[in-house]
Amino acid sequence: MLKNGYHEIYSDLKSQIQSGELPFGGALPSEAKLSKLYRVSRATVRQGLKLLEEGGLLEVVPGRGRRIGRRPQAEEARADVAKGTILFLAGPGRGDFGDPFLGGIHDGAVQALRAAGWGWDLRFQRERREDPAQLLRDGDTHEGVLLSGIYFPDAEERLDRGRPVVQLNVRSLNGAPSVGVDGYAAGIGSARKLLALGHRRMGLLGWDTPDRSFRERGEGFLRGCEEGGVARESVAALWRLEWTRDDPDGSRRMRASLEDLRKAGRTPTAFFVVLDDLAMRLIDQLEGMGLAVPGDVSVIGYDHLVREAHANKVILSTWEQPGFEVGRRGARMLLERIANPDGPPAVELVMPKWIEGPSIAACKGSQIMGTGEKA
Repeated sequence: MLKNGYHEIYSDLKSQIQSGELPFGGALPSEAKLSKLYRVSRATVRQGLKLLEEGGLLEVVPGRGRRIGRRPQAEEARADVAKGTILFLAGPGRGDFGDPFLGGIHDGAVQALRAAGWGWDLRFQRERREDPAQLLRDGDTHEGVLLSGIYFPDAEERLDRGRPVVQLNVRSLNGAPSVGVDGYAAGIGSARKLLALGHRRMGLLGWDTPDRSFRERGEGFLRGCEEGGVARESVAALWRLEWTRDDPDGSRRMRASLEDLRKAGRTPTAFFVVLDDLAMRLIDQLEGMGLAVPGDVSVIGYDHLVREAHANKVILSTWEQPGFEVGRRGARMLLERIANPDGPPAVELVMPKWIEGPSIAACKGSQIMGTGEKA
């Protein structure tokens, strides 16, 4: 079985389409054949195909099924007839855009640029700390820059050089043009859902990295708790850098932090976790302590990226990030900035989609509908 399910189906079929192995205009193998080939359920296959449809690589023809999207004429001759060229800079290690969120951003942006008759030049950071200005070359004539998955201080200013820059996937801190996902609102929404289930002893698990979107999600959750009458100071907020999957001691340290909370009589009845993968590791540690999810502790994640990778675990309630819409809006914003360079900068946020799973439940002994005691 595929480790990441529909993500890998999406990435694999996308590579076959772009290489010509699956010819444009040809029929796609049936869901049943793809299910057997990839050894996953048909529901998982459909999730991968949906991403390809959103990216314009598949089209549904009534009575004929799915066909490989025809190569747009604008792409075939974009070097000769494009209105202009955009420089598209992306973070390291994303050459195949196998991640459905970052891949969705790329596909949404490319579709919008293609529809408007613009070309693009895609370049990648070699490492996360690399100054994106190092990706510029002498003789570049790009009329605008899109940034995706690059978390570098003052990246917009370093790349400006008299042309508009739009940052994707993050909220600009200085008001520069950007399109991101409203993780802050999702954090508030998570608090409200848990409060509605009677939870008052809250936990927040965060990954302390340069990607400020994680902090925004956590800040939103704390704000939502405050709005519901739970003091920010009472939330067990655990932020660590070492909880990355590459740190062999990360799980041990997480367990130690949870044990400290239990000794102090402060074990939360519900957690909001800023990343699904981190949420699944939290569930592992809770179960190791004899705590069931959601019977003893409810857990909400963020990303909607780990269902297949953790198929033997409880399915998370989580938030799905709308990568395709972020990319589409970002490209359109950049083209508008090129056409109207003196217009005011805009910051757009797209609300993620709530995906409810069986990882949350009513707090034991809580007062819901006027009965019981609050935990």
